[in-house]
Amino acid sequence: MSWKIQNNVEINNRNVYHAETNKGWAVVILPDNIIIDNYHRGCVHIHPNHSKHYIYEELEQYSMLEVFEIVCLHIDKNNDLILKKLIKELKGLGGIK
Repeated sequence: MSWKIQNNVEINNRNVYHAETNKGWAVVILPDNIIIDNYHRGCVHIHPNHSKHYIYEELEQYSMLEVFEIVCLHIDKNNDLILKKLIKELKGLGGIK
């Protein structure tokens, strides 16, 4: 697997990464280890618990850069990561975009 795009930004003591390969893309939030991707499911989804990767929730069909922007805006606006609120925003219900 070769990486096509990689980028990261630090916001309020969190690092948000995005990366794209020929098989899909992912946005990762550290140190929370939250993964939002479109690999292996055919849809955009979030893995809220990295140790239980089989648990996921489907999201709005945003692009990688849209997800990256929503995550960064969420952390900046809230000065924190509020997972339930972020999931609502990624489902198009939170009105951040």
